[in-house]
Amino acid sequence: MTAPANQDSQQVAEPQFAAAPAPVKAAEPIAPAPVFAPPNFAMPVAQKAKARDGRVMVAGYFSPELSRSLRILAAERDVTVQHLVGEGLDFVLRHYGKHPMGER
Repeated sequence: MTAPANQDSQQVAEPQFAAAPAPVKAAEPIAPAPVFAPPNFAMPVAQKAKARDGRVMVAGYFSPELSRSLRILAAERDVTVQHLVGEGLDFVLRHYGKHPMGER
Protein backbone atom coordinates (compact mmCIF):
# COMPACT_ATOMS: atom_id res chain seq x y z
CA MET A 1 0.00 0.00 0.00
CA THR A 2 1.13 3.35 -0.72
CA ALA A 3 0.97 6.13 1.72
CA PRO A 4 -1.47 8.87 1.00
CA ALA A 5 0.00 11.83 -0.74
CA ASN A 6 0.35 15.10 1.00
CA GLN A 7 -3.10 15.81 2.43
CA ASP A 8 -2.47 19.56 2.62
CA SER A 9 -2.47 19.83 -1.15
CA GLN A 10 -5.76 17.93 -1.38
CA GLN A 11 -7.73 20.13 0.98
CA VAL A 12 -10.35 22.21 -0.77
CA ALA A 13 -10.58 25.83 0.22
CA GLU A 14 -13.91 26.73 1.80
CA PRO A 15 -15.98 29.18 -0.26
CA GLN A 16 -16.06 32.71 1.05
CA PHE A 17 -19.63 34.03 1.56
CA ALA A 18 -20.63 37.55 2.44
CA ALA A 19 -21.67 38.05 6.00
CA ALA A 20 -25.39 37.55 6.67
CA PRO A 21 -27.34 40.82 6.64
CA ALA A 22 -28.24 42.27 9.97
CA PRO A 23 -31.77 41.34 11.05
CA VAL A 24 -34.37 43.98 10.24
CA LYS A 25 -36.11 45.45 13.21
CA ALA A 26 -39.84 44.80 13.01
CA ALA A 27 -41.95 47.90 12.50
CA GLU A 28 -44.20 48.86 15.33
CA PRO A 29 -47.77 47.70 14.73
CA ILE A 30 -50.09 50.35 13.34
CA ALA A 31 -53.18 51.02 15.38
CA PRO A 32 -56.33 49.97 13.50
CA ALA A 33 -58.44 52.76 12.09
CA PRO A 34 -61.46 53.59 14.20
CA VAL A 35 -64.66 52.00 12.97
CA PHE A 36 -67.53 54.38 12.47
CA ALA A 37 -71.05 53.05 12.32
CA PRO A 38 -72.99 54.42 9.35
CA PRO A 39 -75.83 56.73 10.27
CA ASN A 40 -79.09 54.91 10.72
CA PHE A 41 -81.18 56.53 8.02
CA ALA A 42 -84.44 54.80 7.35
CA MET A 43 -84.92 54.10 3.67
CA PRO A 44 -88.07 55.70 2.32
CA VAL A 45 -90.76 53.22 1.51
CA ALA A 46 -92.20 53.61 -1.97
CA GLN A 47 -95.89 54.20 -1.80
CA LYS A 48 -98.26 53.56 -4.65
CA ALA A 49 -100.07 56.65 -5.91
CA LYS A 50 -103.71 56.64 -4.88
CA ALA A 51 -104.70 57.26 -8.51
CA ARG A 52 -103.25 53.83 -9.33
CA ASP A 53 -105.28 51.89 -6.77
CA GLY A 54 -107.11 49.04 -8.46
CA ARG A 55 -105.33 49.58 -11.79
CA VAL A 56 -102.65 47.68 -13.71
CA MET A 57 -100.17 48.85 -16.32
CA VAL A 58 -100.80 48.10 -20.00
CA ALA A 59 -97.75 49.00 -22.08
CA GLY A 60 -95.94 48.32 -25.33
CA TYR A 61 -92.81 49.18 -27.29
CA PHE A 62 -93.26 51.54 -30.22
CA SER A 63 -91.03 53.53 -32.56
CA PRO A 64 -89.52 56.83 -31.42
CA GLU A 65 -91.50 58.55 -34.19
CA LEU A 66 -94.83 57.27 -32.82
CA SER A 67 -93.84 58.28 -29.30
CA ARG A 68 -92.95 61.78 -30.49
CA SER A 69 -96.22 62.09 -32.41
CA LEU A 70 -98.22 61.06 -29.33
CA ARG A 71 -96.38 63.57 -27.14
CA ILE A 72 -96.95 66.37 -29.66
CA LEU A 73 -100.66 65.52 -30.00
CA ALA A 74 -101.01 65.34 -26.21
CA ALA A 75 -99.39 68.76 -25.85
CA GLU A 76 -101.61 70.26 -28.59
CA ARG A 77 -104.77 68.89 -26.93
CA ASP A 78 -103.49 69.65 -23.39
CA VAL A 79 -103.95 66.05 -22.25
CA THR A 80 -101.57 63.28 -21.21
CA VAL A 81 -100.21 60.54 -23.44
CA GLN A 82 -101.97 58.10 -21.11
CA HIS A 83 -105.27 59.81 -21.92
CA LEU A 84 -104.63 59.46 -25.67
CA VAL A 85 -103.70 55.79 -25.29
CA GLY A 86 -106.86 55.21 -23.25
CA GLU A 87 -108.92 56.93 -25.95
CA GLY A 88 -107.32 54.69 -28.58
CA LEU A 89 -108.05 51.57 -26.54
CA ASP A 90 -111.68 52.71 -26.17
CA PHE A 91 -111.96 52.95 -29.97
CA VAL A 92 -110.44 49.48 -30.44
CA LEU A 93 -112.74 47.89 -27.86
CA ARG A 94 -115.85 49.51 -29.39
CA HIS A 95 -114.73 48.45 -32.87
CA TYR A 96 -114.71 44.83 -31.72
CA GLY A 97 -118.02 45.15 -29.89
CA LYS A 98 -116.59 45.31 -26.38
CA HIS A 99 -117.49 47.81 -23.72
CA PRO A 100 -114.55 49.96 -22.60
CA MET A 101 -115.61 49.60 -18.93
CA GLY A 102 -115.71 53.37 -18.33
CA GLU A 103 -111.99 53.69 -17.76
CA ARG A 104 -111.75 57.37 -18.55
